[in-house]
Amino acid sequence: MHDSLQLVIADLTIWAHALDGTIPRVQAAFHELRRHQRVTAPGMLFAQLLSEVEDDHRAERVRTFAIECPTLPESQGGWLAAGDIGFTLRERGLFVSALSHYLLALCIREGLPLWTLDDEMRRAAQAFSVPLYDGYIPSSRPPAAIKPVKARGLLRR
Repeated sequence: MHDSLQLVIADLTIWAHALDGTIPRVQAAFHELRRHQRVTAPGMLFAQLLSEVEDDHRAERVRTFAIECPTLPESQGGWLAAGDIGFTLRERGLFVSALSHYLLALCIREGLPLWTLDDEMRRAAQAFSVPLYDGYIPSSRPPAAIKPVKARGLLRR
């Protein structure tokens, strides 16, 4: 388990905005965390981001992000826990990607906060009591209240 002040797991919305620079305050907060090696993500997130970039310069920036990013311990158990998260969220009417399920599983296992700009992902994190990094979130409204879920399968401690 990591020191929660040390790392923040950022989802695809954060990495994409950091790459695009479309929200200057997100980009500034991201680069400050990155400078101190406090922002991270699993390798699959970078693969997803690489599949979506449209030019070589941006692809090279994604590769640099991936190489310089602090690594997270990944295992098959994490993907299985992600499946349990997806099942539970689907039962509650919350739909996020399998990659997002995996990010939540890593946050739970490592005790790290999640940084996202996606309201549905914020609700999903709240459902599992995953702390949200609030260094910069453009919306001033908190996600709708959701009762935390009971752990299923590999999520049980």
